[in-house]
Amino acid sequence: MLGCSLWEKGIVKSLDDPRVIFSFDMGGGIGVLHIAAVGGHLEVCKYLVEELGGDVNAPAPGIGDFAGVTPFMSSAQSGDVSTVKYLLDHGGDLTKSDAKGRTVLHHAACIGSCTVTEFLLSKGVPVDIDCGRGTPLHQAATNEQDKTVKILLEHHADPNATVVGIGTALMGALLYRSLKCMKLLIKGGADVNRGSSLPMTPLVFTTGWGGYTNFVKFLLKAGADPNIPDAVCSQYFLDVFY
Repeated sequence: MLGCSLWEKGIVKSLDDPRVIFSFDMGGGIGVLHIAAVGGHLEVCKYLVEELGGDVNAPAPGIGDFAGVTPFMSSAQSGDVSTVKYLLDHGGDLTKSDAKGRTVLHHAACIGSCTVTEFLLSKGVPVDIDCGRGTPLHQAATNEQDKTVKILLEHHADPNATVVGIGTALMGALLYRSLKCMKLLIKGGADVNRGSSLPMTPLVFTTGWGGYTNFVKFLLKAGADPNIPDAVCSQYFLDVFY
């Protein structure tokens, strides 16, 4: 990575004020400490934090995909527990969220980093932490990360928690066609008849879209009730004819 190669080549240390590198935009608003953290470059992180005073909770500016993401959050995607632990020990905020409502645990869950997810949970992060955009379980399910779905459920994540737009984690897994995640969620207590923020069950959703035949069969076998009406269409009927 560019930020790390600059350090390795001694370019940073040769600057009159090495701290100027924190003003470098490495793309999307993220900085050199973000780059070092996401790459799991522990020694570079140590130099940037201890020698140059880098802020592990400094949010990336802007409105893009990285808006609000901190170096500590980025470290979760490295899969390297030692780097995550180092940044946590140097002030990493376990409950801070980015512009999309994702905490460091959300970042670990959505990338499928099992070791980091386990580590963060061991540090007392609430398994159902929700900053307005869903829980880590939602993130794992909508990113088809069945391994972190399993870990979160083992730590008693609520499989029926809902978020506006997607609904439950089960609905999220269905939207992204992750049968593995759906099986784990139902085994973990997900209500097969509870759907999205719209009054629509998972079964109703599958019958309204093409390519979900296998999911229809799976949901029926799992106990989905075929007699629950589609409240969206029912309301439309009432609005039009009454």
